[in-house]
Amino acid sequence: MVASGAAFSRLREQERKIPIKTKIKLPESVLIGKSFECSVVVENIGGNELKDLDIHLVLPEGGVVSLEENNKRIERLSPGEIREVVFKLQGSKIAHERDSRWFVASRIVVGDKPNFSFDYVKVLQE
Repeated sequence: MVASGAAFSRLREQERKIPIKTKIKLPESVLIGKSFECSVVVENIGGNELKDLDIHLVLPEGGVVSLEENNKRIERLSPGEIREVVFKLQGSKIAHERDSRWFVASRIVVGDKPNFSFDYVKVLQE
């Protein structure tokens, strides 16, 4: 999964056309079957208001599942404004590779321009 992280890093650098800074926040570890929150922090670092930012989580198949709608939207983001969008997730399976961690990413799209952010979460047995 290191390759996935590297690929997202390259995409993030190549697609800096949107004047935003993003960060995904996850707990370091969670218990299998327990819900937890994943926050996507979005900051408008440009000089213009941004409209209709679509936020989508990219989750590992079967490892972490969404307990609600996996897509959210920020209607307007003023210059300098920071918003935090929260998703409810649940760890559903223990990873047997990558130091037992699952790769979770956010994809934010404004118009047709994407921006990516990612982190890892470890799902533990109770």
